[in-house]
Amino acid sequence: GYFSKGVVCCLVGYIAFRSAVGHGWRNANTHGAFRELLSKPLGGVLLSVVGAGLIGYAIWQLVRAVLDPEHQEGGPRRAGIRIVHGLSAFVHLGLAAQAFKMVAGRHVSGGQGTAHWTAILMDKPFGVFLVAANGAGFLAFAAYQFFRGFHQKLDRRLQLGSLSEEWKKTAIHIAQFGIMARGAAFGVI
Repeated sequence: GYFSKGVVCCLVGYIAFRSAVGHGWRNANTHGAFRELLSKPLGGVLLSVVGAGLIGYAIWQLVRAVLDPEHQEGGPRRAGIRIVHGLSAFVHLGLAAQAFKMVAGRHVSGGQGTAHWTAILMDKPFGVFLVAANGAGFLAFAAYQFFRGFHQKLDRRLQLGSLSEEWKKTAIHIAQFGIMARGAAFGVI
């Protein structure tokens, strides 16, 4: 599941990079990443494997939400983390369904999904405020990721005991970069 999620994120990043340097690439989103996989030899098989992995990741997120196997911190923060894991499970199940629909050859809307749902929400009472709150939530999460990347003591969270001091520092810097890159991605969203 983690591997499949990583493949999708790497492909989205690759497509975004290609777009940024002027290669007029496809949409830098999961739909574009799935189309990129499908365009390769054995693309249907590759996308099916990614879809299955996303289902595995969704199941793990559900387990984390319901059973809390990692024994997160107590109190309201713990409840909030478990809710986020549950929401993540449903998002990844949706991505898996999108992947399997594309493998089956059914048209899946790409790029219009966000605009479509935003337009629907904007037509509702207080829709403008809901869309703004959603955007503010993404920006707050992005800021939190940057804060974590700069300030969190990752050496306590990573099991780096067998590495030399130089490799420990390298691993921590890579993890910090990854956390901040995640913040940048959520900031753009």
